[in-house]
Amino acid sequence: MPAKWIKVCGITSNHDARMAQAAGADAIGLVLVPGDIRAISLDEAAAIAASITIETVVVMRSPTPEFLREVALMVAPDRIQLDLPATELLETSPLPCYRSLQATDRGILSRIGEVRQDRFLVRFSDNLLPGGAGYARDPSLLRELASMGRMVAGGDMDPDNVRRVLEASGAWGVDVVAGVERELGVKNWELTSSFVKQARGLA
Repeated sequence: MPAKWIKVCGITSNHDARMAQAAGADAIGLVLVPGDIRAISLDEAAAIAASITIETVVVMRSPTPEFLREVALMVAPDRIQLDLPATELLETSPLPCYRSLQATDRGILSRIGEVRQDRFLVRFSDNLLPGGAGYARDPSLLRELASMGRMVAGGDMDPDNVRRVLEASGAWGVDVVAGVERELGVKNWELTSSFVKQARGLA
């Protein structure tokens, strides 16, 4: 099952953003989470977003409404990915938002249904990620998640296992970070282009 949407996340430079676009990705992710190893400044995010024409997703954890408005004004991303349990920001954000959730057990099913969103990202833990750190111990959970909407699979993926992840999960999209890096925070052309081809079913 080829991916309908591919996001290369943790982009830290204009060069890597343009490289992801050239490789055929649909979106890049810019991390505005203080303390994250791939975090960048608001000014850097604005410059990177302006350097490409594919979708820009800004990743935040628990921003204030004021900071969300500042991001919307300065970066003008296509959407926001929120790594937080609260739902209020999803409903009041000036930009389209979706949640990033950790799949540790079946309780994630109720958490996804808490709010309306056009997609959701599931970060699979080691025991649930097919083809990554280990094969799925609960394949029915993967299929149930995929049936709930546009599920984007995240986690320990790379060019070698992304196709197996898609086949096992039925995910609509994929989100890759470290799996296309040879150096922390720096994307690699060969890995990025190979990942996209594998995810599209072109290799």
